Amino acid sequence: MRIDFHLFSLFLLFLIRSSYIYAQDANIQGKITDKKGEPILAANVYLKKEPDKGTISDINGYFILRCQSHSFNNDTLIISFLGLKTKIIPTVHLDTSKEISIVMEEDQQMLVEVVIMANPSLSREFSIKEVSKFDIYNTPSSAGDALKMVTVLPASTNVSESANVELRGSAGDMSRVMLNEVPVYKPVRNSQINGIGKFSLFNTEMIEEQNVYASNPPLVYSNATAGLVEIGTIKKLSASETALSLSLANIGFLHSQPINKKSFLQIYGNYQFSKPYLWVNANNKDINKFSSEDTGLNFHTELTKRLSINLYSYFINEKYLANDYSYTFSGTVDAGKRRNFNILNFKYKLGKGFISINNGTDFSNEDFKFGNILSKQKNCYVYSNFDFKYYFTPSWNLQSGFSHEYTKQNYRSRFPKYYFAVKPENPSYYFENSISNNNLEFYLYNRVQIFNELTLGVGIRKNIPVKEQSGYWSYQTNIKYSFNNYNSILASLGKYNGYATPYYNTQEFSSISTRQYSLEYSFSRNDFNLRLATYHKKENLKENFSETDTSERLLRKIWGAEISMSKKYENLTGSLAYTYLYSKFRNGGKWYNSYNRMDYLIKAFISYYHKKAGTVSLSCLTRPGLYYSPIINAEINETGAYKPLYGDYNVKQYSGYCSVDFSYNKVLTLKSSNLIFFLTVNNIFDIKNESAIMFSEDYSTITGYRHYNRRSIYTGMQLRF
Repeated sequence: MRIDFHLFSLFLLFLIRSSYIYAQDANIQGKITDKKGEPILAANVYLKKEPDKGTISDINGYFILRCQSHSFNNDTLIISFLGLKTKIIPTVHLDTSKEISIVMEEDQQMLVEVVIMANPSLSREFSIKEVSKFDIYNTPSSAGDALKMVTVLPASTNVSESANVELRGSAGDMSRVMLNEVPVYKPVRNSQINGIGKFSLFNTEMIEEQNVYASNPPLVYSNATAGLVEIGTIKKLSASETALSLSLANIGFLHSQPINKKSFLQIYGNYQFSKPYLWVNANNKDINKFSSEDTGLNFHTELTKRLSINLYSYFINEKYLANDYSYTFSGTVDAGKRRNFNILNFKYKLGKGFISINNGTDFSNEDFKFGNILSKQKNCYVYSNFDFKYYFTPSWNLQSGFSHEYTKQNYRSRFPKYYFAVKPENPSYYFENSISNNNLEFYLYNRVQIFNELTLGVGIRKNIPVKEQSGYWSYQTNIKYSFNNYNSILASLGKYNGYATPYYNTQEFSSISTRQYSLEYSFSRNDFNLRLATYHKKENLKENFSETDTSERLLRKIWGAEISMSKKYENLTGSLAYTYLYSKFRNGGKWYNSYNRMDYLIKAFISYYHKKAGTVSLSCLTRPGLYYSPIINAEINETGAYKPLYGDYNVKQYSGYCSVDFSYNKVLTLKSSNLIFFLTVNNIFDIKNESAIMFSEDYSTITGYRHYNRRSIYTGMQLRF
């Protein structure tokens, strides 16, 4: 959430300045790290005599505890963090004129208890990235969004400047996003236009953890045939907090409130508007107007020591007008969507095990209009899952269960009679259709730590066919070997099955089958991280070809390699990643380049943190242009519309892509409140990156190019108290 107001901000700055004038007599400040020197985020810091007036460490491990001099004398400073030994320091040993350095150590007995009580994902150690909400906020290109954070990872091969989860060359609808163990399909709002609105549906403030599986995702989740993003909401809330935000395109609020020691409620709402943003970013001509209203809540309660319930509910109503281009027609897209999804989780601790019942519902209405295309779509999705985890020992865990997905979609559509003739005056026809799918599966996953250095994960998943479905088995194996505390290697392989997500132009639950192999090496020591990876995939799926407006089954083969490194030196953080992606598909007995084949995909990032000035960050992404099929001729039909005639698939390539983004944020502290300023500038050099070719009416002449986002500026502020 974001904020932007002028007179009020001046008033707040005056208050903040006043608070410095009347500063407290004694301030304790310092940095908290673990034994490896990694900063510890959100460690509790307080005086024993005043536990209600404490603070927490920030993302860099720094903290400032403001206290009265009379409170400071003869007291004890306490620093605590879950799973680590509590530090207790008498204040008589502290020098308030200097920063103190605090190194915390693991509490092994507590860690075992935490593992069992937290009910963690058994496959989490096989993920390539574990992300907290503070990691999301601290990544400039993510714009504070959970799924856009995924796009900055080396494994992300997203080429659409959106929050779509595209991992290691696979299409976005093949990777699954799980929220509290329930799938959320199409988790991105306004995904059909460039620019503002290309964010996920999730509120980052409610996220506790996020695990990313770039390939070979755990088979305890259904219909994930490429990668997976596993998101969990907050399960503990110690204090109430309110956040108010205002920015160039959004006004919103969030309130988190403990109800008692075992229950809490989080509720939020946002209103999105376009005029200020479009006025500041007048060079982005594709967007005409956008608006949305959304609201959500997260409720958690522990009914007993064994039984807990969590409810997450979300509603959004969004509309947008944007300019688009198809074949030789330039026109306005008029689209809207109303959506409500609810996720209800029951968790019951049974001895050394956990029983979970996870349910989800997702209902939406969509409208889309462009030229002579009109689509009205109603979607219904119901998910149920029964899951059982058992911890025989800390090194041997078993997970089993079954899931059922029911999806129904109703279409009322108007399609062009000729797919290439999409002008409003071109002939069209009406079409109504209703499709549905049941996906019933059971699974078994076993994790064994054979010895301290070696961990093995094995999973199987089997569907129970209904109607005319074919039966299938899915399987996977993950082996992780840790040479020492710094080096590890992960080998994975698996076969996955599922169903494609239908769209208005496909309207079919076609089957998908993939085979995946990957090998990854990781090194981490003294604020330096190195990761190497190589992978191979085979995908058997049905794909729609815009060149012929037909859907055909094809085989796609993908080879890839990744190398990434990051280093933190005092207040400076930098990272560099290189990805090689070779992808091709077979159609009609011949092999062709995939549109996203890339000899290089380079992502660079640098950030500097200053306690007084704030954080400044720069990021850069560069890659070759995408492949496309050239139009070599055209023929006119009886209605006077020209039909493009294409050459071979994907033999031409757009110019190279490059974008440099800037980010700045500053946190001002006023007693128990924080005022957060932020500014982001995307594509600061205003590079015209090509995304599509525009032709004359008869396709004889190239009239220009459509481009990805031009330079865009976004700023705002947030007040937290």
